[in-house]
Amino acid sequence: MQQARSIVIALSLLLLCAVATSGEPPAPAAPAAPEEGACQPALAADKDGKLYLAYAAGVPRLAWLRTSTDNGTTWSEPELASTGVNAVMAGMTRGPRLAITPEGVVILTAHAKADAKADMHLYCFRKGPKDKAFSGKRLTTEAAKDSEGMHDMCVDGKGVVHVAWLDNREAVKGSQPWYARSSDDGKTFKGEMVVYKSPSGSICPCCAPALAASEDGKTVVMHFRNQLKGDTGENMHDIHTTTSTDGGKRWGAPLRLDDRQRWKG
Repeated sequence: MQQARSIVIALSLLLLCAVATSGEPPAPAAPAAPEEGACQPALAADKDGKLYLAYAAGVPRLAWLRTSTDNGTTWSEPELASTGVNAVMAGMTRGPRLAITPEGVVILTAHAKADAKADMHLYCFRKGPKDKAFSGKRLTTEAAKDSEGMHDMCVDGKGVVHVAWLDNREAVKGSQPWYARSSDDGKTFKGEMVVYKSPSGSICPCCAPALAASEDGKTVVMHFRNQLKGDTGENMHDIHTTTSTDGGKRWGAPLRLDDRQRWKG
């Protein structure tokens, strides 16, 4: 018994010496990756064909990333993407958006809250090829009222990250589509602006926008569901398209997609 106790003490002393020698405390254990409530999957691929899958899961929900190098036959263990936040919003089209830059930087955007009592805001989480873990920060400015959770994101061929979201900071009621872009792989975002102000005071506040950009980054297209009064006085929730031809700096007047069966609401 005395010999066993001596061995335990010796091992403990060796461990303490190892920590003291390295000068760094042991790294905290990564949170377990749950599958409970997994939802809102987003897929992307890099230039080499590697697949990336992002989704939200757990209670509270967090954003996770898995990868595949064999065309989706097998997948890596989940890696926490939404680092430094308490929870992300997911479900009903809300949830992570995923893209890979030409340089291999993984960009994941999602509405998240810093702590249990905070409001949800749009965040960008990123991980470069040489990074050991994701890093993240709030994407929108302090003036933003973007807690509805509706957004979209894409990356053009030059690596510029384009983001659109619904925001009610200037809306009479409901929401308006806003936009910002990043030229440094998602580290910072600039050009935050309202893209369109509906005469009714709001576009449809419960439908997420869609966003795409050309390879050269000059043309950026946004779709959203508008909310306008029809001839009968009823609100018409029709899909509209607005286009920027200068990389998101200025936007044209929205056009209704077509005149087929319209959604009254």
